[in-house]
Amino acid sequence: MKIRAIRLKEVGLFSRPVALEGLSGRLDVLAGPNELGKSTLLRAMRMVLTEKATAKSGSVQALKPYTGGTPLIELEFEAEGTLWRLRKQFLARPGVELEDRGNGRTLKGADADHRVEQLLRAGDDGWLGLLWVDQGTPLAPLTPAKTLSETLARAVEADVATAADGSRLRRV
Repeated sequence: MKIRAIRLKEVGLFSRPVALEGLSGRLDVLAGPNELGKSTLLRAMRMVLTEKATAKSGSVQALKPYTGGTPLIELEFEAEGTLWRLRKQFLARPGVELEDRGNGRTLKGADADHRVEQLLRAGDDGWLGLLWVDQGTPLAPLTPAKTLSETLARAVEADVATAADGSRLRRV
């Protein structure tokens, strides 16, 4: 899966629409001062992919904007060689739509949720093909490798090892 864009409306500190476009689908880094909304964007991305639009959990309630409103999250991503647009509205007037941008076909409701689950699977073992490293998750100090890319790979492998057993580590 390659994430290409995320758009929010009435989510957390974002009372007005905001969009993060032009993501590479590789390693995209969000950097900026505190309270800019980086964590809100990542939390919204997780929620649109993993929560049902009808969910009423505490994490969904936490999406409510500070000024009131109805959270709307839209994610564009590539999967199975196709560009998709997933759109979910939470709390008031909940709903989900998944559009295949290649052929314009749109799925709604349970059909959309089911297709998203299929797109997120990593192979036949049914394991969710995503890795989330939350803010505040400590990285153990690493001995620098010969190159920066090797050092980064070690850091990622250390975090992945906590989320997956060794057989899945290399695939991730």
